[in-house]
Order: sequence, then structure tokens, then C-alpha cells
Amino acid sequence: GWYGKHGRGYILEETRHEKMVVALSMAKAFGTGGGIFVFPNEDLCEKVLNCGGPFMFSGPHQIPVIGASLASAKILLSDELPQLQDVLKQNINYCHALLESKGLPVVSSPNTPIFFIGLGLVRVGNNLVKKIIDDGFYVNVSAFPAVPETCTGIRFTITCHHTFEDIERLVEALAYHFPRVLEEEGRTINDIIRAFRRIKDFKDTLLRYNPIHSKDNLYTVQYEKSITNIPQKLWNRLIPKNSFDWKGLCLLEEVFTNNPDQENNWNFHYYIVRDQNNYPVAATLFTSVITKDDMLASAEVSKKIEQLREKNKYHMTSEMLLMGTMLSEGQHLFIDRERTDWRKGLMLLLDTIWKEQDLINAGIINLRDFDPEDTELCEFFKEQGFIMTPLPETHIIENIPWETNEEFLSQLSADKRYYVKKKAIQFEHLYEVKVIRFPSEEQIDIYYELYKNVADKSYEIAGFTLPKKLFMDLALSKEWEFIELSIKPEYDTRQNLLPVGISINCFSNEKYNFLLTGMDYAFLESHNLYAQILWQIVKRANMLHARQTLLGLTASQNKRKFGAHSVPSVGFVQVKDHINLLLMDLISSEKIKK
Repeated sequence: GWYGKHGRGYILEETRHEKMVVALSMAKAFGTGGGIFVFPNEDLCEKVLNCGGPFMFSGPHQIPVIGASLASAKILLSDELPQLQDVLKQNINYCHALLESKGLPVVSSPNTPIFFIGLGLVRVGNNLVKKIIDDGFYVNVSAFPAVPETCTGIRFTITCHHTFEDIERLVEALAYHFPRVLEEEGRTINDIIRAFRRIKDFKDTLLRYNPIHSKDNLYTVQYEKSITNIPQKLWNRLIPKNSFDWKGLCLLEEVFTNNPDQENNWNFHYYIVRDQNNYPVAATLFTSVITKDDMLASAEVSKKIEQLREKNKYHMTSEMLLMGTMLSEGQHLFIDRERTDWRKGLMLLLDTIWKEQDLINAGIINLRDFDPEDTELCEFFKEQGFIMTPLPETHIIENIPWETNEEFLSQLSADKRYYVKKKAIQFEHLYEVKVIRFPSEEQIDIYYELYKNVADKSYEIAGFTLPKKLFMDLALSKEWEFIELSIKPEYDTRQNLLPVGISINCFSNEKYNFLLTGMDYAFLESHNLYAQILWQIVKRANMLHARQTLLGLTASQNKRKFGAHSVPSVGFVQVKDHINLLLMDLISSEKIKK
């Protein structure tokens, strides 16, 4: 109703295409309810009416709505409409000119009656909206999923019924509260510029509001690109629970550098936030890495997307700033929560990470492995525009020393005892088991092929195949060992009696960490190979007197049978471009096929 001949709208007034179908809302400028479809020709219209009705319409209009629609249509067809549109256009132009004169960050088009003022974080938007409503103006927050998480804004609509005086009062209120809200929330205009940089530069806004900034931060950030620049004792003290300690990170830095495939070249980012006395307030590790967008999607969706990747393995992938690494799990973030001002230190850390995101043009920031019961920290991240998402559970066995199989089984419930007996212990005599330290290159070749068998079938957590270089470096490290499973010659009919299964593990800080596995799937069911691998990990951990056995992610049902308990965790994600997420939704609903 607000634009074009008879209120046909901007699209139909400005654009035509022989295959274009336009869906119009009657709930806004038209002023009633329902929708309209405009087809380029009568044949397509008839086809949709005959075949698509059940998918388009939920029921008939109520009589009062029909009456209101007829009355609205009469206005649109009358000589009154151009006069109303002219009044609206004057109001739109006046409002836009006032907003520009105040240097406010207007993101919306100057030609539409719906205005959008960019604010960045959700909490900034909520604060400003509350103040404007308290002043007597109805505005609302436009936030995710309508816009990206860090592109929140305040939205309002100008109509013919508003006077110039109404518009002046609104703009004055916005100009008054805008810089004060930024200061209250500890943000600056630079945050808004960063969030909306693809749309506008806001030079006038920067000149006007740059002097308004948050109070001086007494914290500093130490940023390093290698763990070798941080003292070993300090790092291991700050982040002690991670499966990769200082030495492990040295190994990963060496492995994931100078590889032919870009997904196996990781950039490491280490951050330590310190107070004025140089004490650490927060610390963390990020890696920038190419990841598959369906990393945490369902296995069914990942299988479909892998078919689409047959011609291009980088289809539906993104550069991600990932807390931790693709191989680590557990605590990746240290915060001194005993301090009353820990939020300021953590906010400075996030600001630094956002700047790094801009420098490397990463599409996703992924904060991970947090306790879902830590509501204080979860709410903090959500206030910064992160979306909380559940992560796969990790599995831990709290080890109680045992001498015999019967002693171990006595710790389990009846159904678990039955499983371990039938699937593992009764098949153990078929296997020759070795613990290998420093395996040869020939052994590494075999182990890597077994790993690739598993990687090629892994859809629960979609990821790229790890490089062989990782196996070679793990083989040279005294911290890591390989459990090798072979079928005893008297039970093996193959000509080449090669190993059929492996697990790669590390014993550190009284914990036995399971990292990767590899299997010959010909023996998976006939010899219960995976259950046997888990059983040998459990036995090895007991032999080393490990306090805990960390069995990692996925295969939850199998791991719980051996006494592991599941530990839930959540992550917090910000995505710049949601197009691939929308594509995954279409793929999951089978609207996109190979």
C-alpha cells in the first residue's frame, strides 16, 4: 500500500521477470491480514491453485478481515492514495534527514518507512529500546534470527499519521540515549562499524560519537601465535584439564603447519588477559581453521552433504575461529571467577577475538565445552550475541582399581556386565594385543589406513581427514602410545596378517586419554572389534593406575557399557552469514538433493 501504483509495492513497481512470483503481505501497509501471490502468467497461477492449495492456505479469512480488506482496497484504488503516499514520503525523508544530521548509524534504506538503527550486541539494543519506550515511543529490537547475532538494531515505522513534531521528538530521544547506552554497556561506535562494515562505513557517526567511549580498562591482553612464547608452568596451571597441555600444543603446532591441504594448516592464537599487577584474569586458545558447516549436524544431513562434496571437498565449509583445537576437548578457557570484575576481563578478551575475526575474515566464532549448569557464564555469552548450542557429550570412567575381570564387572550394572562379557571378554582370546611406543614407518602406514577406514564413515562429527603427519609425530612422542590389536594366527585366515584395530592414547596427569581409533571393518561385527578396542583401553588405564579414563565423544551407548558416565557440554556460536545453515535445513527436509 505504501509504494507504487495502487499500492502494488516496490518490487512490482520496479522489477518484472517472466518467472518471478511475488508474495505480498496484507498485514503491514495494507492494514488488515493475510497475503497475496502475484504470478507472471495465468497458467502458473492455475497450476499453483490446483496443486499447491493445501500447502499454501490454512483456512478462509474471517468476515471482519474481509470487510477491512475491501475497505483498504477501495482506498488503494482511489485518488486519495497518491496524496497519502506523498505525505508518507515527506515523513520518511524528514526522519531520515534528521537521523543523518544527528550522526546516528542508520542501516536501512532512506526510501522505506521501516527504519533500522544499527547497535551491534543484543544487550545494547535492549537497553536503548527500554529507554525509548520509557520516553513514550514504541520501537522494538530487531535481533537474531532476523539479523546476524552481532547485528542487532532498533527498528521503528513511520506512517502518515505521524507529524514532523512526532518525528523530531523521537530522533532527539535517540540522539540523547544512543551515546549513553554505549557507555553504560561498555561499547563504542567502532563495535557497530565492525558489525555493519559490509553495509555502511558510518564516518559521520564515528566523528560525532568517537569521544564517547567506555571507561579506561585496566586490563591488557598478551597475544601470542605460538605456545612456546608462554611459560610452560603458567599455561599448564591456567588450563590444566585440557587433553593437550603445553607439550601437546607444541606437537600440534608442528603437525598442522606447511601441509598441502589448507584444512590441515591451522593458525594458533593464544590470549592471556592480565590486570594492572600482571596477574592473569583470563586465558584461552583459539585456532583458525577451515571446518565443515555440518560439523554438528545430524549424520543423515552430513551423508547428503558429503555427496555434494564429491566434486568440491570445500563445498559448504567456512573459516572458523574455534576455541581450542579440532583434537582437544575439555576446559579451554580460564577465568578468575573470584574477582568481582571478571566480566570486564572476559569482555576485553571477546573484543580482541572479534578484531582477529575481522583480520582473518572468519565466518564463525565457536566458543566450546562449557558446563550448561553454569548459568552465570552462559547468560554472559548470550548477552554478547552468542547462540547457545548443545555439543556431543564426552565420556569419562572414574577408575576404581581392580585386579581381575570379575572385580571390574562387579562395578557395573547387570546389563553392562552382560555386554562386556558377551562382546569383549568372550572374544578376547581371539586377539593379540600390543602396546606400541615409537612405532616404525611401516606400522604407521598400517595404522593410518585403519584410521581412514573410520574417518571415511564418521558422520556424527563431520570433519576433514587428519594428515598422516599427525600419526608420525605422535609416534615420536614419549607421551603417546598405540594399542595394536591383531587376530591371532590360528584364528586368522588371511594371507597378510595385518593389525585389525588401533587406538592412540596418552597418559598424563593421572588420566588416560583416548584420542583416535582405526579399524578393519571386516572384523567389526564378527569379532566385536570396537568393543574389544574399548576393553583394551580400559585395561591399559587400570594397569597404569589412571584416576580417570577419558573416552572422548560419540559412540555413547558403547562407552557407557564399560562404566563411562556422560558429561554434557554446550557451545556458543556467532555466524556472520547464515546461508549455509539455511541450506542445511533445506537438505535435511530433502528439498535439495544431489
